[in-house]
Amino acid sequence: MDLNALFGAVGAAKSAVDLLKTSVAARDQAKADEAIADAKKNLAIAYDSLLSVSQQSLELYKQVASAEQRINELRQENQRLAAEIEDRKRYVLTDIGGGIKAYAFQPVDGESDAAHYLCQPCMAKGHKSVLQPHGPRRNFKCFACDSVYISEPLSAPSSPLPRTTNFWES
Repeated sequence: MDLNALFGAVGAAKSAVDLLKTSVAARDQAKADEAIADAKKNLAIAYDSLLSVSQQSLELYKQVASAEQRINELRQENQRLAAEIEDRKRYVLTDIGGGIKAYAFQPVDGESDAAHYLCQPCMAKGHKSVLQPHGPRRNFKCFACDSVYISEPLSAPSSPLPRTTNFWES
């Protein structure tokens, strides 16, 4: 056998082995690239799912915060209404004379607030307005709604007034 032919055959075999290694490496690289692409696709899907869940979580957090704020507002409103109910228990609808109705203050033991009346129409509208003395008799006026309460009607004098002379006639 010829040595050159032997070297040629060894070289050809070596080239064939290198070509086989290259093709196996290319096949492995293609499989690796396919696996990497598949992993990237799955990772993108996972990130999209995570983003969606995060957005839903944020929306739920906003709803919870809004509900907690509304609960606090309702608690404050409840406390305000309970205090208003307790305050209204201290007043009794009373005839102050002449068929006129007003809310009379009923002090609780140990209270030093002065006796007073509240305007009934103003109380019906939800605010307290103390009636003030008005005019020469036991009449009252509400300065919030300008109502005047005439509790003692004018009566005719029991005897006629004496006639006086005119200053200019004397």
